[in-house]
Order: sequence, then structure tokens, then C-alpha cells
Amino acid sequence: VPPNAVERLGDAVYMTKVRTLLFWPPLRPGDYTARSQRLASAEVQAWGLRELKASGFEFTDDEAHWMRRGRNCCRNVPARLKRMPEIFHDASSFECLVGYLFLTDQGRLDHVLSAFFSLVWDERGTKQAASIC
Repeated sequence: VPPNAVERLGDAVYMTKVRTLLFWPPLRPGDYTARSQRLASAEVQAWGLRELKASGFEFTDDEAHWMRRGRNCCRNVPARLKRMPEIFHDASSFECLVGYLFLTDQGRLDHVLSAFFSLVWDERGTKQAASIC
């Protein structure tokens, strides 16, 4: 399976997890959308992945392999991130990891996302995301 396909799947899975996380308590539609978009931004994904690594979170060799594949698969950096391509590549790496785990080990996916969200999310919608974006 090409890594860009796994990365796109990871993007969809991650957005579903974000929207599920924010589902309760109910928010006004505009707040729900804004918080979802903030948590799904490349900046938050890249920052969260870097924080996971810095915290000593252990990735398996297969997970590290798929993160490398995801980081290297995307060459067309969006215009808004042209000056910071490492953010786009780190976010692609994270989404590829999410897609890979969705296909192979959903229990591990839940564990990784739980650790990730504990770093970037709180009851108001985002812990660090507001200062990242």
C-alpha cells in the first residue's frame, strides 16, 4: 500500500477521532468546527508528535518505519506552510502512523492517540494548540 494512501486514511481516521473527542459536552456549531479544525491542523499534529517523541513514548520499529514513509511521501507542501515544510512533513508522518495503526492494530491506535491527546487537548478544546496555531 502506498504511504500517501495510508496517510490519507490516517487523516480521515484522525479527524473522526477529533470530532468524537469534542462531541460531548455539546458545543455551538461554530465552536465545534473551530476546535476540530485547530486540533486537526498540521501545526498541532506536528507539535504533538514531537512532544510524544520528547516524552519518551516508545514507537515500535514498524511504527517508526511508517512514520518515515509518511514523512517522505509528500513533496507538495501547501502554500501556507512553504516557509515551514518540516511542520507539513511531521504532520504527514503522524497521519501515516494513524492510518497504519488503523489498518493493523486499533488497540495500539487508541493508546497512541490517548497519549497524543493528553498532550494537546483539554476540556476547553486545546491545551497547547492555541499557542501553536
